[in-house]
Amino acid sequence: MAPKYRLTYFDSWGRGEITRLIFAEAKVEYEDDRVTYAEWPNRKAEMPFGQLPVLFIDDKSPLSQSGAMERYLATLHGINGDNPLEAAYCEMICSTLSDVFSKLPFMEQDPKVKAEKAKQQWEEKIVPALKNMDKYIGEKKREYMIGKFTYADLYVMQVLLFAQKEYSEYLKEIPNLVALRDRTAQRDGVKEYLAKRKDCPF
Repeated sequence: MAPKYRLTYFDSWGRGEITRLIFAEAKVEYEDDRVTYAEWPNRKAEMPFGQLPVLFIDDKSPLSQSGAMERYLATLHGINGDNPLEAAYCEMICSTLSDVFSKLPFMEQDPKVKAEKAKQQWEEKIVPALKNMDKYIGEKKREYMIGKFTYADLYVMQVLLFAQKEYSEYLKEIPNLVALRDRTAQRDGVKEYLAKRKDCPF
């Protein structure tokens, strides 16, 4: 019998979206439990570490931390590489992207300050990381990051779809990654999910 899943996260992309994309790619049903910021104070005590996202699996102990649930689901559904080294490469890619994108000033209220901080992060951290990845897959002539499709490609796709919204000027420098983004977005389950998913600022 298939497990019953419930993903609890805010009504945004953020740290819950890669898990949603893995479910979409694997064509696995789950409850998408979206918490509003108004509801959060009353629901915080339900969560094992008082934070989101959390993945509930049947009656087992809930799984917290986005990276843990992504690796678990990707491994379970065959998109975390074929051996420990390939899995480590996937984690390396995802962790690098998480590190550089998480430093963007998402919550900054002053538009001028936000723009200045974002520009600095893109030019000093994000673009160099993306250009390194772009050069690597270009030289290796790869369609996907490690040569075969993995959840790392979902991660690349998601951050570049986000980038397209406000920072598209930087994408011209990474044509191989943009092609990977578009290729990944055409995969059956992913394409269906993207066609109907809610637009979010981040």
